Amino acid sequence: MKPAPLHRLVGDVRLVVRGPTEPSDEQFDAHIAEALAMVESVRVVLVVYHGSVRISPKQRARLVRTGLFDVPHAVLTDAVVGRAEIASIGALGAPVRAFKTREFDEACDYLAVARPVRAELLRHIEVMKPQLASE
Repeated sequence: MKPAPLHRLVGDVRLVVRGPTEPSDEQFDAHIAEALAMVESVRVVLVVYHGSVRISPKQRARLVRTGLFDVPHAVLTDAVVGRAEIASIGALGAPVRAFKTREFDEACDYLAVARPVRAELLRHIEVMKPQLASE
């Protein structure tokens, strides 16, 4: 079973690309396991949503409890409700901010991602998007 969302480690940035469907509990468990396996190499996390943000309150709470939000996260989404949900996680003290999809550079500024890594992240995002259709 392929985990959803998709992950890549790009330098010290964990890149997460999500589609519009909510992951099943099994996919979410795989997502958490992958994220925890690479946690020692991760300085920051960039999450890119294609479509609406769909994550259950139970899954959102589990993400916070795992400690995965101990490092700064930037979430790119055009979903207004999704940005509000991300803001609610930030209000709980997690270093996470939501940005519109077109604010890629602002998100990378927030995460202090170097210019060469940004270009590499964009390449990975373009490669990963078609893989979401085969989830």
